[in-house]
Amino acid sequence: GFDEDVKLWGESSEAADWGLAATGLNRSLLKLEKLRKATDKLLQLESLSLSSASEMRSAVKGSLGELDKFKEGIKDEHDGKQIEKANAVEEVHRMLALVLGQVQAKIDELAQLASVEMAQTPDFVLQFSQGVQEEAQALQAMMADPSLAAMPVGMPAKPLHEYGAEDVSDTPETTEALLGQLIRWEGLCAKSKKSPADLLGRPPPKFLLDVAKEVKEATGFPPNFAGDWPDAREEKVARLVSLVDAVSLELGVELDFFDPENVLKGKEVPKTLRLLQLLGVAAARHLPADAVPGPGGAPGSAPALPPGVMPARQLPAILHAMGRCIKASKVQVDLLKANAVAAGDMGADAVFQEQLAELERQLEEAKSARRKQEEAIADAERHLEETRAEAKQVQTECELTAKEDAAGDDPELLELDRQVQLLTEKISAPGSLAEDYVLDVLGQQIEEMATQLERDASDVKALNERREELDDSIREADNVARRLEADIDRENQRREADQELLGQSPEEQRLILEAHEQKLRTRAGTLEAQIGVMHIESEDRKQANAALISESKELAAMVEDVNLQIQIVTEERDALREAEQQVWHEKTLVEEEVENLQQGYIFLSERLSSKDDEIQELSELLQQHQSEVAGLQKNGFDMSCSIPSLS
Repeated sequence: GFDEDVKLWGESSEAADWGLAATGLNRSLLKLEKLRKATDKLLQLESLSLSSASEMRSAVKGSLGELDKFKEGIKDEHDGKQIEKANAVEEVHRMLALVLGQVQAKIDELAQLASVEMAQTPDFVLQFSQGVQEEAQALQAMMADPSLAAMPVGMPAKPLHEYGAEDVSDTPETTEALLGQLIRWEGLCAKSKKSPADLLGRPPPKFLLDVAKEVKEATGFPPNFAGDWPDAREEKVARLVSLVDAVSLELGVELDFFDPENVLKGKEVPKTLRLLQLLGVAAARHLPADAVPGPGGAPGSAPALPPGVMPARQLPAILHAMGRCIKASKVQVDLLKANAVAAGDMGADAVFQEQLAELERQLEEAKSARRKQEEAIADAERHLEETRAEAKQVQTECELTAKEDAAGDDPELLELDRQVQLLTEKISAPGSLAEDYVLDVLGQQIEEMATQLERDASDVKALNERREELDDSIREADNVARRLEADIDRENQRREADQELLGQSPEEQRLILEAHEQKLRTRAGTLEAQIGVMHIESEDRKQANAALISESKELAAMVEDVNLQIQIVTEERDALREAEQQVWHEKTLVEEEVENLQQGYIFLSERLSSKDDEIQELSELLQQHQSEVAGLQKNGFDMSCSIPSLS
């Protein structure tokens, strides 16, 4: 395993066998990389297993808080059932406390399971890394205080309570690692289904108070902090101000860089992260000197691990420090090996080992290139089969359409049928199928469709404009018609009155006119009554409008919060789009690398074949020379035996 490779490196270095030492270092680096990948999977499993348990623990704690409020309300009651209610509440409180203890025990058990026994592996690496003092000292410091391993690279290597305001950073990664020494992120991230890095990248205002509340539950700091999320904007600002004041008082520094208004607007994320890290430092200082905070619980709740066993969250930093030691030692060993080769001090075994290692490396590269090539061929074959199936489906649909179409001489259908038949013939004979033929055909069709869509879009636009013009004409005609109808009604009434007065005596005309006057007065009274009713309705509508305006202002405040959330989501979407573009760029680079590896594999295959031919020729030449030497030796021996007889 990894320990054997480390021992091979160390023992070979002590024996000055730099070839074997380099082999041990190379193997150690390969297995260290596998160990890193396994650690990442272990961290993912730990996060998944703890998320549901942490969410349940938060729910139970919330229930206990609501139950305490209910208990306080019962104390004010003076009916005969007060004692009965209090006993029932106490029983429920006891059961919830028992459930909370069981959940916490299960979380501690899962934390112990998500640990790795390192035994003496870091000691071995440290023992054989004496030539690299800086890297060895960093590894030794982490081994002396394993809590430092939870801090990311670049943060000061000292306990959290010794941090100052100048030691904190403003990145999501460092914030996650620093607060991870005090709290567990699984409970905070369970509801949103996001990682801590995603939430810290654009922290919502409520998330800031949730983190502070979790820190208070774990350490007791801030002591008088209310972690609930109020509805009023002024109360939200007051909560954030109280948090800033508590941190400033504990650390003895002025936090003038933080503006609560900008937090509510989702601005100045680095300053918000800096405040969260200062909150963690203040909470660590607030703890007693002999108290050890356990993530997600009260001080001292973290279960003690056996010697040589490390939590999964400390492994990445330990492995990184070990990797630095091994890489630095490899640089020294490679230099010593090169000097030994130049001086001719390396023996035949060492040279053979070096050649063997090089051949193994080339073989692994060739196998990797071959696997990638086979995968590419399999993908190409799959795409070819899909293309054939699609072409067959299109051909079937075209045949059915041609049968159902009474007018079978449609030029578009004929052209499409011709293209499908040609494509089918090309696919049935892959050797004659040009590389970009299908793309060219599809490109032409796409261009034709785009042109047709542009024409249709212009037609739709013209029709919409024509429809709007007609609608305007219809509205104007309706207005004119209503005015004409009113004029006609008035003219008809006037004519009826004239006809009624025609041929009447003055007395009768006066009576008729008085009757018309009475009708008009009656109608005017009716209209005045309608106007009064409409005036009352108008007052009611004014009051309703005032209420709506007030409600609109409240909704505007809510819309502002929603717009803030939308802004945050939009920025996250843009970040995801940029990440997607980066992934596509990396994919292109990988495809280019695969193509280069394929070319390298072909070159190596040809070179290997030529080397095999050279080896065969050299073997035949060696056999020939051996035969000649044997013949010469035999002839020389016979001559030496015949010399005495001649004398």
